[in-house]
Parts: sequence; structure tokens; C-alpha cells
Amino acid sequence: MNKLDLVQIRRGALGVLMFVAPAYVLVQILAAGDKDSSAWLLLAAALLFGATFGGYAGARDRPPTPITHGAVSAASGLIALFAVALSTQLVRGRLTLTAALTALVMVQIGTALGCIGGLLADKGYRPK
Repeated sequence: MNKLDLVQIRRGALGVLMFVAPAYVLVQILAAGDKDSSAWLLLAAALLFGATFGGYAGARDRPPTPITHGAVSAASGLIALFAVALSTQLVRGRLTLTAALTALVMVQIGTALGCIGGLLADKGYRPK
């Protein structure tokens, strides 16, 4: 059984946070509490790109299990982000079941995208 390389997992998680966290903050500002705002599409785009990028970054140095590293990297970054976001909503008294379930679905989608990023890192061309 292969072990996970925590340095690469951390690198991938930070890659996710680099794109998704600023987008989340920006959307919170732009939407100003409006759940029907089209600004939320920015978060969806950041999630798509950021999770794939984080998976790629987590598997870039070709660990023995690149897809696993990509998935764990993306999931770790998104779980950290949504833990802070949902905790903030809880403290403000604005946490809803819908928000928690939406975050769970986003983590699941992001994990799948991290797998794709890990696969891209494994199959990518690198000059010697």
C-alpha cells in the first residue's frame, strides 16, 4: 500500500485555496446576501478550475498514486475553505441546511475534478 505524500497534498490544497478562496470572498461582497445573484457563477468557475488545478499540483511530481493525491489535495483544500465559511455563517446565525448541503456537493464535485487534475499531471508531457 502506498502512502500519501503530505507535502504534495499540502501543495495541491493550497493550489485550490489560491483560486477558490478569493472567489468566495469576492462573491460574498458582490452578491451582498442575494442568493439569486449571478455573481455565484464566479464561484462555480473558480471551483471548476481551482479543484482541477489543485489536483494537478498535488500530483505534479509524479507520486505512485497521482489520482489519489489529486483527489485528496482538492478535497483537503475545499474542506478547509468550507469549514471556515460555514463556521462564519454559524457564528453570524445565517447557516442553513441548504448552505451545508451545497458545500458538501461542491466538495464532492471538487474531489472528482481533483482526480482529473491528478490524471492530467500523470499523463502530461515533461521534458527531461
